[in-house]
Amino acid sequence: MKRPLPIVLWLCCLLTGCIPMRMAVGKRIDGVVVDVETRAPIAGAHVMYQRRSGTIVMTDSQGEFTLERQVVTFWHPLLPVDYFGLYHHPVLVCAPGYKSKIFRPRAQPEPESVRVELAAHR
Repeated sequence: MKRPLPIVLWLCCLLTGCIPMRMAVGKRIDGVVVDVETRAPIAGAHVMYQRRSGTIVMTDSQGEFTLERQVVTFWHPLLPVDYFGLYHHPVLVCAPGYKSKIFRPRAQPEPESVRVELAAHR
């Protein structure tokens, strides 16, 4: 009698998601990054999906950015998927001289506009 170990291992990997999977992350987010006290736009701030450095964009001279929906490869056993089927990953915003901020986009699949206010380091 053959041992079913290779088949069981293959099924475990398949069922747990421990295989490379390409998946869309987030949605289109347009926004502006400003100083919390002066309300001045912050140029050169980095905006990206948290822990996904390949999604990074920089703000322009007016503090504006557009973060597009990204397709990335996951090697993770559990993929959180909301009821729209999109993975709404937290967004990290950071700029030199300011405290970093993380926010979660709304759960709707439509594009979103945001205003991110960063506080200066003291």
